[in-house]
Amino acid sequence: RDFRIFLKSHDRMGYLSDKVYMMYAKELFKMGDLKDFKDSKKIFLPVWLENPMSDRGKEAACVLTRLARLENNPSDILKYALRDMMETPCSEICYELGAFYRDKGDYNEAIVWFLNARYETSSIIDICTSGNLPLGGLVHCYKELAAKEQNPAYDEAIATYKEELAN
Repeated sequence: RDFRIFLKSHDRMGYLSDKVYMMYAKELFKMGDLKDFKDSKKIFLPVWLENPMSDRGKEAACVLTRLARLENNPSDILKYALRDMMETPCSEICYELGAFYRDKGDYNEAIVWFLNARYETSSIIDICTSGNLPLGGLVHCYKELAAKEQNPAYDEAIATYKEELAN
């Protein structure tokens, strides 16, 4: 995916309309890689700094939290995610926290955040962060736990979340 059109538009006009801003965030979540998220920081960070609790600020926090996770930057993950937690958290932030802990091998903590992403919050950018993504994360975490310790509850959880993924 070529994200340069968003960057060029921002450079030319100095801002992105609400519609284009949200389209950019959605496209980043669907197809963006580390470079794309790094490039987007010049657009999303100023929005977050101006008003992190506004709708645009919360959307920026999602993008910046994903970037921080991709960069393995726990300090920035906390900075952006904790502000979101001050009000109604969104699925994107909960999913990113789950993915961070999964990547660190802390599967029990990852499960908490994947459950929150799936069942306790709503998405504001990417509906998959309240759907199949946390379900896949739950399956992965329970498989990892089951590989270390025989526990029928793990096998049951794997079956439950796999079934939910299939539907």
